[in-house]
Amino acid sequence: MSAELIVRKTGMLTSIQDLGRFGYRCYGVPWSGALHPDLVRIANVLVGNPHDSAVLETLVTGPVLEVVRGVLRIAVVGDALIEIVRKDQSRLIKSWRSVTLEAGDLFKVKTVSRGRAVYLAFSGGISVPKVMGSRSTSVRGHLGGIDGSFLSVGDSLTCSENSVPAGPELNLPVNPLADIPYNHTRDLTSSVLEFRVILGPQQDYFSAESQRDFFQQEYQIGSDSDRMGLRLEGNAVKHRSSAHREIVSDGMIPGAIQIPGNGLPIIMLAESPTVGGYPKIATVISCDLPRLAILSPGQRIGFRPVNVDQAEVLLRQYRLGLAALLESVAPLTWLSDPFPETGNPID
Repeated sequence: MSAELIVRKTGMLTSIQDLGRFGYRCYGVPWSGALHPDLVRIANVLVGNPHDSAVLETLVTGPVLEVVRGVLRIAVVGDALIEIVRKDQSRLIKSWRSVTLEAGDLFKVKTVSRGRAVYLAFSGGISVPKVMGSRSTSVRGHLGGIDGSFLSVGDSLTCSENSVPAGPELNLPVNPLADIPYNHTRDLTSSVLEFRVILGPQQDYFSAESQRDFFQQEYQIGSDSDRMGLRLEGNAVKHRSSAHREIVSDGMIPGAIQIPGNGLPIIMLAESPTVGGYPKIATVISCDLPRLAILSPGQRIGFRPVNVDQAEVLLRQYRLGLAALLESVAPLTWLSDPFPETGNPID
């Protein structure tokens, strides 16, 4: 018998995602997938799943889920505080770990501390059909997930198999988001995070002075950002002339930084269009984009240029670091039971 959960509260922009839908951008289909795919990999390792198993992505505020059938292991990745209610007994646990649940348990994502994204993986993975090779939800394209939409109250989530890994719970001993300031504190606006970019492909649509200004100033992530893109607030980037405010639409990928007519940058993310008609002053390098994609509105950021060779070296280093991070997952032997009869309720 497979395990089943019911969505009691949705949280904000909660959707089923995996590592992405690739090979269809030539038909106008975006990659979709998680904003931070490496957090998906970590979450799946914590519950014994293949890296590309479907998970829940929730932004800013999390869902409330009830286990209505079976036993399953769930992992929470991203800085969050979790409440679990079993038979009227409530316990709080931290994220970056797995926990085993049974029928009747309520699972609540209480707060998101750093960034805006939290990922929930379930042992066996979420069982929804693949569309174009992926279970990811593309809301604009009405593809994947459950009816191509964000989750709704009452939705049922069934795990592909009811197999809870043997042994103790697992946890990630290192927080890979530790350098991101806490949400809703003065640090969010006083601390500036730097991201590396490669100039182009339309940097010639901006004067040398405008390019210099782009790298010297700071921007703030706007509240109207979503899975399609981060909209930045700050001083406008000036185009070379009014004739340079648009281009003949050409290909676009996540990480591209468009400068529309108002001069305020838009950083493309997982749900970005496959083509665009605004010039792109730069592109965020692959190893920096996941961390940038999950930042909260209000966070201040800046950019630093690198060349292609540097970006390739940085990507190789990043992948080695990710492999080491996944290898560091270890048993949580000192706290395998989230419902101890005694002890501190904050695990």
